[in-house]
Amino acid sequence: MKDKKSTEKSSITNNHIKAIKNKFKNYFKNKRKRRGAISTSIAVLAIIITILINIGASALDNKYSLSLDLTKNHSFKLTDQSKDFIKNIDKDITITVLSNEEKFTANGDYFVQANSVINDYDKNSNKIEVKYVDLDDNPTYVNNYPNEKLNANSIVVSCGERYKVVTVQDLFNIQSSYYGAVITASEAEQAMTSAIMYVLNDNPIKISIISGYGESDSSAFVSLLIKNNYEVTDIDIVSQDIPTDSAMAILFAPDRDYDSEGISKLEKYLNNDGNFGKNLFVVLNPQESNQENLNKFLESWNIKVSDGLVFDVNSKNLLVSGSPYYAKHEYVDEEFATGVSNKNIAISIPFAKPLEILDTNNVRTLLQSSETSGVRPNSADENWEPEDSDINGPIPSMVLSNKSNEAGNNSSVTVVASEAAFDPQILSRTALNNSSYFINSVNIITNREDTGITIESKTITGDELSITAFQVTVISAIFVIIIPLAILITGLIIWIRRKNL
Repeated sequence: MKDKKSTEKSSITNNHIKAIKNKFKNYFKNKRKRRGAISTSIAVLAIIITILINIGASALDNKYSLSLDLTKNHSFKLTDQSKDFIKNIDKDITITVLSNEEKFTANGDYFVQANSVINDYDKNSNKIEVKYVDLDDNPTYVNNYPNEKLNANSIVVSCGERYKVVTVQDLFNIQSSYYGAVITASEAEQAMTSAIMYVLNDNPIKISIISGYGESDSSAFVSLLIKNNYEVTDIDIVSQDIPTDSAMAILFAPDRDYDSEGISKLEKYLNNDGNFGKNLFVVLNPQESNQENLNKFLESWNIKVSDGLVFDVNSKNLLVSGSPYYAKHEYVDEEFATGVSNKNIAISIPFAKPLEILDTNNVRTLLQSSETSGVRPNSADENWEPEDSDINGPIPSMVLSNKSNEAGNNSSVTVVASEAAFDPQILSRTALNNSSYFINSVNIITNREDTGITIESKTITGDELSITAFQVTVISAIFVIIIPLAILITGLIIWIRRKNL
């Protein structure tokens, strides 16, 4: 009885399957229906492929940098220097932007560029993570860094217990004028790569800035040193000795002469209990000529500072038309010029005091004026013209003197002929190599191994392409929602029309 029922059930099932097969055969025998089915299949397949492509592209872009930078100097992407550096990172680093991404990029094109660069670190290294923390929504975040003044748009780069705060002033070259502050170039990559190097370095090189004899404002140079991960401290040499753990001491354009006690402290530092290994970096004040003790100290290092100011009569060498004191200076020492990315870019030491080398065996010329230069004497009156003085260039404008002990350890004294070479406007000019050259010089003098990465400032001109976070959202909606929906609707319309034919 059971076998009979099973047989009947099997027969019904087979008949049902045959009926379905026949129905499909009859359906596809109909030419109109067959075309409709094929069109529908193609439309559905196209939709599926489009969705998969968008999902895949989105996933890949989160992991890798797939966007195309069409700017001339690739302003929106990391340079190969930074990419090569972060490939070798073996510690976890977090970059925290104190804003949400939409607010950050809404500040303007340069913020869009900086944001793109910041995210490129994440995309090029699995050890770097970028986060956004809006201080409006998370005001207690600043409690994690009680010693820092954190503001909206500041960036915290951290690795374990070490961290560095990157400010808006660090990200951009900002120039102030009567009409307000204007961003003229982006230094985002240099600032961020430098910050990453800083948090990875547990033993930064220390530099002391000497004060006590009316030194000029060295803040622009100090800022440059800090950006390049030097640990900078101020030392009042009148009441303190220069710390022995400082690899370099900087004497920046004093407006009065050193007394015997100040000179003794300089000598004591350089001698380092007979161990040597210390470096003094002297920047001259061109407005001061009566510095007998300091000049004698420099002469003991075979460097003579003469009176007057260096001028140049070749108009092609002048950086400011009609001013013979704002002239280009030439690279001389190959070792110190090697770290400069582009030697075709000039360096300038305006209002340079003339230097003379007393012993060429121990003193090297690093920079010098051109052959068409001369010296305006201090005694010259207001009617003086360059033609009134001899053209006797080139004249040394930056020199380095070395002394060694019996063990072969060196101490050095470097002299730069004018503080004007460190003027903020000159250090920030992309048309001059002053900032990169002086940092490279300090790196060499202090025997720094992690010499850092010199990255040129990026200028965004009107023909460069940039989009805001809102525009990113709109474009994403077009490709992820609108286009697939349009394909779906088109497919349905075609299918319905053909079905009704």
